Amino acid sequence: MINVNLLSVSNLPKLTRLRKLELSDNRILGGLEVLAEKTPNLTHLNLSGNKIKDINTLEPLKKLPHLRSLDLFNCEVTTLLNYRESLFALLPQLTYLDGFDAHDKEAPDSDPEGDGMEDEYDENGEVAL
Repeated sequence: MINVNLLSVSNLPKLTRLRKLELSDNRILGGLEVLAEKTPNLTHLNLSGNKIKDINTLEPLKKLPHLRSLDLFNCEVTTLLNYRESLFALLPQLTYLDGFDAHDKEAPDSDPEGDGMEDEYDENGEVAL
């Protein structure tokens, strides 16, 4: 749901198996509480390019225990003093924030938004199902 002028995620259906949610380039200000209820297994959340201004707006993401990657690029919140340190303290389950870990190591290029499962290949080099 990229660049579709979303103001809120309140009408999101219950998607308990969803692991990756792309909400970049919308107009979301807050209301993230619904994500823990509707998408409890999220591992990757992209909120870049939204109207998020305050660290407290992101507090509901504490209720997403599997969240490993959060992207807030081009959100006003990223300009706050100690932004990265504050977010990693608020969300200890995070591994990557804006594509980098707490020690400024970049997420692996292979598939940073992947599902954590490696593909298995057959003898012909094709992905085995």
